[in-house]
Amino acid sequence: MNPNLFLLSNHLTVSINFDLLMILTQTLKCKATTNSLYLSSKAKFHDKIFVRE
Repeated sequence: MNPNLFLLSNHLTVSINFDLLMILTQTLKCKATTNSLYLSSKAKFHDKIFVRE
């Protein structure tokens, strides 16, 4: 196998993995943000009910 070709394919694999990692972290951040928003809205809703009683 051509060493240059090997280096190129290796580099591509690394960059693809890096992209996937970035996408994963973005997705996780998005999920975490959604969860915290959901929890805070739930808490606000609970406060409203609690105040009404």
